[in-house]
Amino acid sequence: MNWVIIMTEKYDKNLEKQRKRLTNVFEYLKINGIKQNEICKNLNNIIDEKNIKLNVDETTLSHYKSGKIKYIPSKFLEVLHEAYEINPEYIRLMSSDMFDDKEQKYKHFEKLVDSWETVQSKDNKYLYLNMDRNFYDFLIEYDKYHKANEEGIPTGGIEELKAIYKGTPNIEEFVVLPRNVFFEIVGDTNKATKNLAEIIDFSEHIAILDEE
Repeated sequence: MNWVIIMTEKYDKNLEKQRKRLTNVFEYLKINGIKQNEICKNLNNIIDEKNIKLNVDETTLSHYKSGKIKYIPSKFLEVLHEAYEINPEYIRLMSSDMFDDKEQKYKHFEKLVDSWETVQSKDNKYLYLNMDRNFYDFLIEYDKYHKANEEGIPTGGIEELKAIYKGTPNIEEFVVLPRNVFFEIVGDTNKATKNLAEIIDFSEHIAILDEE
């Protein structure tokens, strides 16, 4: 019997912590100018669009926070995630990250690239991207402006730079490699070249080119 009481108390404390985290979320959104009535409106738009059986109003949100509604529904957390990218695992005490930053990054990534997949090299896979070469070149030039500004050199002309690379997208292929992998490949290539040079003295065969 005591074991059941202990487990029940622990479970209730977890629910209380979940309510506290949900309260933290609403406080964060409020600080950033998003009030509860706006939250309800946005959530209900998603609920109606997806035909989810869930009713959300300001009273419901208050009951989730106070515990008058004991359990925070998973469907509610799914909708909250879609509307504001709040990490459901944060509410469920399985993560310390309030926001699902991977979801945010992926959305930005999809806007950045035209398409993407992975390519296999031996036992590893790497990102293979199709993206606008104009934007790539813009980033290279923008980095020069950025570093110049950090050094206190007035450069300006950022808007002009944007205009230069604004044209019709020029889609090219890119492979993204981690830095350590890149150096391994370069090192292996250099080693292979060195080994070949040790076997063959290329200077001895330059005359062949002259004959042609």
